[in-house]
Amino acid sequence: STRRPQEQLRQISRDLQVTLPTVAAFVFIPMVGYSFLLLGMMFPRLLLSRQFHTKEQRWHFATKEFGERRGYFDRLNTDFWG
Repeated sequence: STRRPQEQLRQISRDLQVTLPTVAAFVFIPMVGYSFLLLGMMFPRLLLSRQFHTKEQRWHFATKEFGERRGYFDRLNTDFWG
C-alpha cells in the first residue's frame, strides 16, 4: 500500500483518541460536558481533531510536535552516544 492511505489511517486513530473522550464527557456528563466546549476552544490541539483546526493551527501544531519529537530524539541520541 502507498504512504498516503497509511498516513490517513494513523491520523484517524489519533483523531479518535483525541475526540472520543471529549464526546463521551459531553454525552454522559451533561452538566460538566459543556465545559469541554470551552476547553476545546482554549486547547484545540488537545481536545479537537484536525477537522476543526484552521490551516494556520495545523501548521503551528505540526511544527510544535516536530520540535517536541526532535528534542526527544536529541536527548535519546545524547544518552545513547554519550
